[in-house]
Amino acid sequence: AGPDQDERLDVVVGFAPVEGVHDAVRDAGMPAVAITSGGELEKRCERDSIPVCKIPGGMPPRSAIAYSFFPLLCTLDAMGIAQVEDAEFTEAREALTDLCAGYGPDSPENEAAELAHRLEGKLPFVYSCGGIFDAVARRWSCQINENGKSLAHFATFSELNHNEIVGWKALESMR
Repeated sequence: AGPDQDERLDVVVGFAPVEGVHDAVRDAGMPAVAITSGGELEKRCERDSIPVCKIPGGMPPRSAIAYSFFPLLCTLDAMGIAQVEDAEFTEAREALTDLCAGYGPDSPENEAAELAHRLEGKLPFVYSCGGIFDAVARRWSCQINENGKSLAHFATFSELNHNEIVGWKALESMR
Protein backbone atom coordinates (compact mmCIF):
# COMPACT_ATOMS: atom_id res chain seq x y z
CA ALA A 1 0.00 0.00 0.00
CA GLY A 2 1.24 3.44 -0.89
CA PRO A 3 1.15 6.61 1.18
CA ASP A 4 -2.13 8.23 2.12
CA GLN A 5 -3.31 10.97 -0.22
CA ASP A 6 -2.44 13.70 2.29
CA GLU A 7 1.14 12.37 2.54
CA ARG A 8 1.84 12.16 -1.18
CA LEU A 9 3.33 14.54 -3.73
CA ASP A 10 3.57 13.55 -7.37
CA VAL A 11 6.49 14.98 -9.30
CA VAL A 12 6.21 14.81 -13.07
CA VAL A 13 9.52 15.28 -14.87
CA GLY A 14 9.03 15.73 -18.58
CA PHE A 15 11.71 14.58 -21.00
CA ALA A 16 9.44 12.36 -23.03
CA PRO A 17 5.72 12.55 -23.64
CA VAL A 18 4.30 12.35 -20.10
CA GLU A 19 0.91 13.88 -20.73
CA GLY A 20 -0.79 10.64 -19.67
CA VAL A 21 1.04 10.77 -16.35
CA HIS A 22 -0.01 14.39 -15.89
CA ASP A 23 -3.64 13.49 -16.62
CA ALA A 24 -3.58 10.60 -14.13
CA VAL A 25 -2.10 12.82 -11.40
CA ARG A 26 -4.60 15.59 -12.12
CA ASP A 27 -7.54 13.18 -12.20
CA ALA A 28 -6.48 11.65 -8.86
CA GLY A 29 -6.48 15.11 -7.28
CA MET A 30 -2.99 14.63 -5.85
CA PRO A 31 -0.74 17.57 -5.08
CA ALA A 32 1.88 17.79 -7.80
CA VAL A 33 4.72 19.79 -9.26
CA ALA A 34 6.30 19.49 -12.70
CA ILE A 35 9.88 19.86 -13.84
CA THR A 36 10.01 20.44 -17.58
CA SER A 37 11.69 22.40 -20.34
CA GLY A 38 8.29 23.35 -21.73
CA GLY A 39 6.06 21.82 -24.33
CA GLU A 40 2.73 20.15 -23.77
CA LEU A 41 3.44 19.26 -20.14
CA GLU A 42 4.04 22.91 -19.25
CA LYS A 43 0.84 23.96 -21.04
CA ARG A 44 -1.25 21.36 -19.24
CA CYS A 45 0.22 22.19 -15.84
CA GLU A 46 -0.39 25.92 -16.32
CA ARG A 47 -3.97 25.17 -17.39
CA ASP A 48 -4.50 23.02 -14.27
CA SER A 49 -2.65 25.37 -11.86
CA ILE A 50 0.11 22.84 -11.16
CA PRO A 51 3.42 24.55 -10.24
CA VAL A 52 6.06 24.25 -12.95
CA CYS A 53 9.80 24.52 -12.58
CA LYS A 54 11.09 25.32 -16.04
CA ILE A 55 14.56 24.07 -16.88
CA PRO A 56 16.68 24.61 -20.01
CA GLY A 57 15.73 22.41 -22.96
CA GLY A 58 17.55 20.90 -25.88
CA MET A 59 19.55 18.28 -24.00
CA PRO A 60 19.04 14.59 -23.35
CA PRO A 61 17.90 13.60 -19.83
CA ARG A 62 21.34 12.21 -18.93
CA SER A 63 22.79 15.68 -19.46
CA ALA A 64 20.13 17.38 -17.36
CA ILE A 65 20.54 15.53 -14.04
CA ALA A 66 21.38 18.67 -12.07
CA TYR A 67 18.55 20.60 -13.72
CA SER A 68 16.16 17.88 -12.56
CA PHE A 69 17.69 17.12 -9.17
CA PHE A 70 18.07 20.57 -7.63
CA PRO A 71 14.49 21.75 -8.28
CA LEU A 72 13.27 18.51 -6.72
CA LEU A 73 15.57 19.00 -3.73
CA CYS A 74 14.35 22.60 -3.26
CA THR A 75 10.73 21.44 -3.49
CA LEU A 76 11.34 18.82 -0.80
CA ASP A 77 13.07 21.45 1.33
CA ALA A 78 10.12 23.84 0.97
CA MET A 79 7.80 21.04 2.09
CA GLY A 80 9.96 20.29 5.15
CA ILE A 81 10.85 16.80 3.89
CA ALA A 82 14.52 17.51 3.19
CA GLN A 83 16.71 20.09 4.85
CA VAL A 84 18.91 22.17 2.60
CA GLU A 85 21.18 24.76 4.17
CA ASP A 86 21.84 27.77 1.95
CA ALA A 87 25.59 27.53 2.60
CA GLU A 88 25.66 23.86 1.58
CA PHE A 89 23.64 24.58 -1.53
CA THR A 90 25.98 27.43 -2.49
CA GLU A 91 29.03 25.24 -1.82
CA ALA A 92 27.61 22.43 -3.98
CA ARG A 93 26.77 24.84 -6.81
CA GLU A 94 30.27 26.35 -6.74
CA ALA A 95 31.92 22.93 -6.62
CA LEU A 96 29.84 21.72 -9.58
CA THR A 97 30.64 24.89 -11.52
CA ASP A 98 34.37 24.33 -10.95
CA LEU A 99 34.11 20.65 -11.90
CA CYS A 100 32.20 21.49 -15.07
CA ALA A 101 34.90 23.95 -16.07
CA GLY A 102 37.58 21.32 -15.45
CA TYR A 103 35.76 18.72 -17.53
CA GLY A 104 34.74 21.08 -20.31
CA PRO A 105 35.94 20.39 -23.84
CA ASP A 106 38.37 23.32 -23.73
CA SER A 107 40.02 22.34 -20.44
CA PRO A 108 43.65 21.26 -20.93
CA GLU A 109 43.45 19.07 -17.81
CA ASN A 110 40.31 17.18 -18.83
CA GLU A 111 41.17 13.64 -17.73
CA ALA A 112 37.85 12.31 -19.03
CA ALA A 113 38.57 13.59 -22.54
CA GLU A 114 42.10 12.24 -22.35
CA LEU A 115 40.79 8.79 -21.40
CA ALA A 116 38.19 8.94 -24.19
CA HIS A 117 40.93 9.65 -26.74
CA ARG A 118 43.03 6.77 -25.43
CA LEU A 119 40.04 4.41 -25.73
CA GLU A 120 39.24 5.45 -29.30
CA GLY A 121 39.31 2.44 -31.61
CA LYS A 122 39.54 0.00 -28.70
CA LEU A 123 37.02 -2.30 -27.02
CA PRO A 124 37.10 -1.43 -23.32
CA PHE A 125 36.20 -4.04 -20.72
CA VAL A 126 35.02 -2.44 -17.48
CA TYR A 127 35.18 -4.75 -14.47
CA SER A 128 33.64 -4.09 -11.08
CA CYS A 129 34.51 -5.49 -7.68
CA GLY A 130 30.83 -5.52 -6.72
CA GLY A 131 28.48 -3.52 -4.56
CA ILE A 132 27.78 0.02 -5.68
CA PHE A 133 30.59 -0.25 -8.21
CA ASP A 134 28.47 -2.60 -10.34
CA ALA A 135 26.29 0.37 -11.25
CA VAL A 136 29.38 2.47 -11.99
CA ALA A 137 30.80 -0.19 -14.33
CA ARG A 138 27.48 -0.53 -16.12
CA ARG A 139 27.14 3.26 -16.43
CA TRP A 140 30.65 3.66 -17.85
CA SER A 141 29.96 0.94 -20.39
CA CYS A 142 26.65 2.54 -21.37
CA GLN A 143 28.24 5.98 -21.63
CA ILE A 144 30.92 4.63 -23.97
CA ASN A 145 28.21 2.87 -26.03
CA GLU A 146 25.85 5.82 -26.28
CA ASN A 147 28.03 8.91 -26.17
CA GLY A 148 31.18 7.46 -27.69
CA LYS A 149 29.25 5.48 -30.30
CA SER A 150 31.56 2.57 -29.53
CA LEU A 151 31.36 -0.92 -28.13
CA ALA A 152 32.16 -1.50 -24.48
CA HIS A 153 31.65 -4.42 -22.14
CA PHE A 154 31.20 -4.66 -18.40
CA ALA A 155 31.11 -7.51 -15.92
CA THR A 156 31.21 -7.89 -12.17
CA PHE A 157 33.08 -10.12 -9.77
CA SER A 158 32.29 -12.82 -8.74
CA GLU A 159 30.09 -13.60 -11.73
CA LEU A 160 32.86 -12.98 -14.24
CA ASN A 161 35.07 -15.46 -12.35
CA HIS A 162 32.97 -18.25 -13.82
CA ASN A 163 30.78 -17.21 -16.74
CA GLU A 164 33.12 -14.80 -18.47
CA ILE A 165 36.21 -16.95 -17.98
CA VAL A 166 34.42 -19.85 -19.67
CA GLY A 167 33.47 -17.54 -22.54
CA TRP A 168 37.05 -16.31 -22.99
CA LYS A 169 38.13 -19.87 -23.75
CA ALA A 170 36.15 -19.63 -27.00
CA LEU A 171 38.29 -16.70 -28.17
CA GLU A 172 41.03 -19.04 -29.40
CA SER A 173 38.66 -20.69 -31.87
CA MET A 174 37.55 -17.27 -33.20
CA ARG A 175 40.98 -16.23 -34.41
